[in-house]
Amino acid sequence: MRFVTFLVCNLLLLIWASSSLQPACGQTVQPSLGDRTKALPLVKGKPLKKDFALGDVHSYQISLKAGEYVGIVVRTSSGFDPLVKLAGPDKRQLFSIVPAARDSAMNGRVSVAEALKAETVEYVAERNGIYSLEVRRNYVIEPSSYEIEITELHLATERDRSRATAAKAFSNAEHLRTRDYDPASLQQALREYDYALSIWRALGDEKEEANTFNSMGSTNFLLQAKQTASGYIMLALERWRAAGDVRGEAIALNNLSHLQDDELKSIDYLEQSLRLWRSVGDRRWEAITLYLIGSVYKVRRKSAKAIELYEQSLQVWQTVADRASEAFVLL
Repeated sequence: MRFVTFLVCNLLLLIWASSSLQPACGQTVQPSLGDRTKALPLVKGKPLKKDFALGDVHSYQISLKAGEYVGIVVRTSSGFDPLVKLAGPDKRQLFSIVPAARDSAMNGRVSVAEALKAETVEYVAERNGIYSLEVRRNYVIEPSSYEIEITELHLATERDRSRATAAKAFSNAEHLRTRDYDPASLQQALREYDYALSIWRALGDEKEEANTFNSMGSTNFLLQAKQTASGYIMLALERWRAAGDVRGEAIALNNLSHLQDDELKSIDYLEQSLRLWRSVGDRRWEAITLYLIGSVYKVRRKSAKAIELYEQSLQVWQTVADRASEAFVLL
């Protein structure tokens, strides 16, 4: 559910459209332009599968009582990053998840949410009422689908409250990190990440620790603290390995590859990542990683090897029917 950025590539504009600025938590959520769906009730135990057409915005209603903890998961089919916003009965935004339009995998940036194809909202209701959840696409290239489900709904325990607090701090940090890449905002983001990390550590949640280290690595990279960034990504790698999270391990290896001055070391990390993506049968990330390895060979002026890897990447993309990414490789 969390993102890491490392490279900037102008070709992004050919593939994904930029998102508009999102309201900060506490601001009133305005009605969305192009909203084509009537709000649907979201009930625990009844997941909904929805198709996204171009320009769609989907709305849901959740009935909560004060003190209830709710966990909501949005699972995507093709790796698109949705923008997810939760608003209270008074329509004020309470929680949101920042999508990764600028955190593009094809530019060598691996995001946890994109790699795992899942976004999670965790919240403890402060009042009785009907809460609103909105899901929209950050970029719209072709139709796709997702599944949304309430996975947890019960009276909040102290552990639940701690999880919700950590999730909110992480969300705040993500907004600060991606807002304008201003050094002051990035430093503030690190403080929010550190607060979230202290809670995940106290709860013994190694996967969320890894997620947070991952984003702290990204933030330090943006602050041009490359060595510090590498240290945080190594910590993420250790936590994901300890938790037996193969996908997380692949994420960290990919991100480490972009912090290397030695191109052969970068290729080594990417090849380790490629083996892991193949081991879990993730064809999309296999294609991405082949493309990234090819890009390193291109920098090394090994054109024949680069073309070979680009062709392999394209062949894999064609098996997952991702026309936008096929176009990227062809460029």
